[in-house]
Amino acid sequence: MLWMLALVRRYGKRMWGHRGLGYDDVFGEWTAIRQRRRGQFAIYFCVEAIDLGRTRGSGADEGVGPLTTAPLGMEVSMPKYNFQVNGRPVTVGILGRGQPLLYVLRNALGLHGAKFGCGLAQCGACTVFDRRKAARSCVIPMRVVAGRAVTTLEGLGTPEKPDVVQAAFIAEQAAQCGYCTNGMIMAAKSLLNQTPNPTLDQVKQGLAGNLCRCGTHTRIVQAVMLAAKA
Repeated sequence: MLWMLALVRRYGKRMWGHRGLGYDDVFGEWTAIRQRRRGQFAIYFCVEAIDLGRTRGSGADEGVGPLTTAPLGMEVSMPKYNFQVNGRPVTVGILGRGQPLLYVLRNALGLHGAKFGCGLAQCGACTVFDRRKAARSCVIPMRVVAGRAVTTLEGLGTPEKPDVVQAAFIAEQAAQCGYCTNGMIMAAKSLLNQTPNPTLDQVKQGLAGNLCRCGTHTRIVQAVMLAAKA
C-alpha cells in the first residue's frame, strides 16, 4: 500500500491535481487489476491516471479516448475493442483486458449516466443494457463486451424528448440525491420491456436489486407504475 501512496504523492498533480477526478475515476482502476503483480500495476496506474487527466481536460466532445502512446517513455501494448454504444460504433484502446465496461463508458467515452457505487454488482447504480438486457457494468470486463451492443441512460432519451420511464421519474420527482436514479430507470425499463403491465408486487420485485440510500422507494415505485400506464 505504501508504494501506491508514493505514486500518488509523486505524480498526483500531473495525474489529476486540477482535473476534478473522483474516486471511481482513479482508485476505481485498482479494482480491475488488484490480482496483478505490483510491477504491472505500477505501470498501469501511472498510464491510466495520466490518461484520465488528459481525457477530462480535453473533453469527450473532441473524441479523446485512451492514450495511443504510453507516457514516461514506457512501451505498453494497448488492445483495441470494437462495440456499439447507444446505436453508434466505437473503438477504444485500453490497458488490461479485464478493465470493466463502466470505466470505459465514463472515462473514455464521457458517458456519466452509469455510476460507480460498489464495484461489486450489488447496488445497481452502474446498470446498462447489454444486448437489451440489464447488466452491471462495473463487473463486465471489456473482453466480454467486444462486438456487443450496449445502451446507457443517455441512449434512452434526450432532455427534449425523454423516454417514457424518464418522463415518469421527472413527473413523480422520484429522486433525492439522484445517484441511484440511473440504475432504477434502467431496471424499470428492463422490467417494462418484459412485463408491460406489471403489478405493484412485480415492480417491487423488479427493483429489489437496486439500492436507494435516500429512501425514495415509494416515489420510484409510483413512477414505474405511471410509466406502465403511459
